[in-house]
Amino acid sequence: MTTINDSGTAASWTQVTYFQIYKVFASASPESVGLFANGRQQCQIQVEFIARDDRGTPVTLTASDIRTHLQLIDYRSGAVIGEGATANWSVSTTGNDYEWDESVITMVRDARGETFAQSQGNASATSHPPAPANQQRVTLYVSSAVATRLQVGAKLSYPTASRPAAMTNVSSITFNDPLGNGEGQFNSMVIIDAVAGPALSTQDYGDRNPDMSLAMQPVGNENHFFRAFQCRVNVNFGRRRFPLRSVSGSKGGASGFAVYKYGSFGANWLWGMSYYAQPGAASPEHFPLPPLSYVDVETRGPTSADGVDDASANGIARLAIECITRIATRAQGDSTAARHTQRQPDAGLYTRYEPINMLRQCVGGIDSPSADSVVVGVLAGNLRGRFKTSTGLDTPEVTTTMLYLMDVYGNEHALRLAFSMQLPQLTLTKA
Repeated sequence: MTTINDSGTAASWTQVTYFQIYKVFASASPESVGLFANGRQQCQIQVEFIARDDRGTPVTLTASDIRTHLQLIDYRSGAVIGEGATANWSVSTTGNDYEWDESVITMVRDARGETFAQSQGNASATSHPPAPANQQRVTLYVSSAVATRLQVGAKLSYPTASRPAAMTNVSSITFNDPLGNGEGQFNSMVIIDAVAGPALSTQDYGDRNPDMSLAMQPVGNENHFFRAFQCRVNVNFGRRRFPLRSVSGSKGGASGFAVYKYGSFGANWLWGMSYYAQPGAASPEHFPLPPLSYVDVETRGPTSADGVDDASANGIARLAIECITRIATRAQGDSTAARHTQRQPDAGLYTRYEPINMLRQCVGGIDSPSADSVVVGVLAGNLRGRFKTSTGLDTPEVTTTMLYLMDVYGNEHALRLAFSMQLPQLTLTKA
């Protein structure tokens, strides 16, 4: 048996004497194939044929011949898959690296009470002659962006366009007899069930506490005024956790995502910013995410006689004045309250801190990375600080953002990440 001749020399054939399509092995009835209908996952379909020249000598088709002349078709209509009514389907001679695991697809269908297509067709033939040694086998990769069922046949055209192509959708011929009727007509197909991805709820995403809040854990050392907290975002279907391929801040993209906000008056943590890493990665990416560049942190000053450092005392006084000002201006309907929260710090009272350096000092990187989880963390500080752009301007809080998990099967999961009322707790909901 041969596969594809990559010599580059175009072949010439005038007859097809052996032709069939199947999933794993040829049988007397069609095989069913499961596939997630996400446009990314591919299932494998096998096509075997023998092409011969005028003298009856077997001809091995080149890779170019295969791409040009071998096509999968809708068994019922004969239309080429990827065109017309099947435009949401695609066929390739090369596979991608999304995993195709039918046990997962079956589990998802079972949870919905669905079943795969039953075998159909003329099952009168229970055995066929063993495959000859000179047949050519090609693996084709099929994907679908729409949940539907499709009966798939194969078509092999000739270099001479005027000659009718060999087809495997001639239903009057004994099913799956690869020798056909001796006139270039055959009958075999595979039934592909393209199914929707798993139906999950918010609670199926992430490691959670008994009250269903995200399980945030402190990590690293606590020798600084800042501390890191981490949670794990994952995809859980029943008792099975889906391995993850990537996470992004945009649908189908590779952009970053982040939330950052200030803590409430009197809280333990006065500011917090999120970070994350790709599944299994030991270091965060896109941290900090522009426009956020650094944090101006209030510097502690000399301690006064009453044991309170001057900077902290001044900070408390300024906070009190700001709170009183906000209350007064809001009562008057004055928009200047918002401007007070964005004022520039007093010169000499703040020190610039790079978020990535703080994270490295605290925890070094990602604590216990895993291929089936995205680690999302929060770097929080207990001294007053201001979020700054690279040019030194204040940047407003970002308290909620979208993130998109891509599992290894090609299913994309849209989620919304946000801060809860109290830092450093995060919330994660299905978008």
